[in-house]
Amino acid sequence: MLALALPTCAHAQGEVALKLLLEVLAGVYALVVLVVLLRVRRTNWRLRTKLILALALVAGPPLLLAADELFGQISDRISARHLRAVQAEDTAQAVPYLEQACATQRVVPSAAVTVHGADGLFVSSTPSLILPDAPRLAYTWFDASQAALRHRRQYRIELAWTTQVYPPTLPSDHDFAFVEEMDGDHLRASAPRVWWESQGLARVSEDERPRVLQAIASYPGRRIAWALADDQPKARYHLELADISTVEDRRHWVARGRVRLLDDRDDRVLAEYVGFFADLESNAAVDDGNSWERTLECPGQERRYALEKGGFYPVNFFFDQFVHLD
Repeated sequence: MLALALPTCAHAQGEVALKLLLEVLAGVYALVVLVVLLRVRRTNWRLRTKLILALALVAGPPLLLAADELFGQISDRISARHLRAVQAEDTAQAVPYLEQACATQRVVPSAAVTVHGADGLFVSSTPSLILPDAPRLAYTWFDASQAALRHRRQYRIELAWTTQVYPPTLPSDHDFAFVEEMDGDHLRASAPRVWWESQGLARVSEDERPRVLQAIASYPGRRIAWALADDQPKARYHLELADISTVEDRRHWVARGRVRLLDDRDDRVLAEYVGFFADLESNAAVDDGNSWERTLECPGQERRYALEKGGFYPVNFFFDQFVHLD
C-alpha cells in the first residue's frame, strides 16, 4: 500500500523513494536491535522470552530483504504502467498532428531533376537542434534527471532524418563520381577507384598518396573513402539535410525535416523535400541513448523507406523519387 501512495510522475520515482525509505528503516532497525540487546543483558527474563526475541532479531533482515524485493516489483509495475499511459497519450496527440502537417505542409518537387554525376556531390547537415522557445522544465528534485532527459529528447535532439545524428551518405549504389562531406574539420571524399586514380588522387596531400594507392590496390569494395588535403568542397552539387522542427512540432512529438539539392555554381535549389515523422515511443527508455527509433512517416511513398528497426531514411527516398543522374 505504501508503494501505491508514492508519486509516479517520472520514470523510476517510486523505486528511488522506496529504496530511500528502506535504507532509513534499516538504520532504525539496527538502532532498535542495539538498544534491545543492551536491555536484555540486564534483565532476568525467562529463557523462552529471550529465544523468541533472538528469533525475531534473526528473522528481521530476511524479512526486510523480502519486503525490498516485493516493493521493488510493485514499483516497477507502477512505473511501467505509467510509462505506457504517457506514451499512449503522446502518440494520441502525435498521429493526428502528423496527418494534418503532411496534408497541408508537406513539400515535394514538382518534377524530377537530372544532374551530372561526374560533377560530384557535397553532403552537409545542420548542427544539433536547439529550440530556444521550448517550454521550460517543471520538475522537483527527485525527478530532475529523467525530466531533463525527456525534455532534451523532445526539444533538443537533431534527428538528421535518420536514426543517426551524423550526415548520412548516399545509397551504396549511387552513381555520383565522388561524394564529399566534412569529417570533423577536414573534407572527406568517397569515390570509385577510377576517380581516385585520376583527378581524385591530385587532391590528396603528397605524403598520403602512397597510402591511397595501396588502398586502391588492396581494398575490394566498390568505393574508397579518404580525407582530402584541402578543406574547400569542389563538388558542384550540394545535398543539404536540415532538421527544421518547430516548437509546436516537437510539442506533439513530431519532427520536421528538409532535404535540398542545390547547384553551388549559381546557388539554385534544384529540388526540395519537406516531410514529417512522429515518435511512437516518446517516453520509452529515455535514458538509454536511443531516440526516435520507432517512427511513423507521412502517408505515401515515404513509408517504403522506413528503416527495419524504425526511423526513416530520406536520402534514399529523395534520390529514388526526385533525382536522376546522367
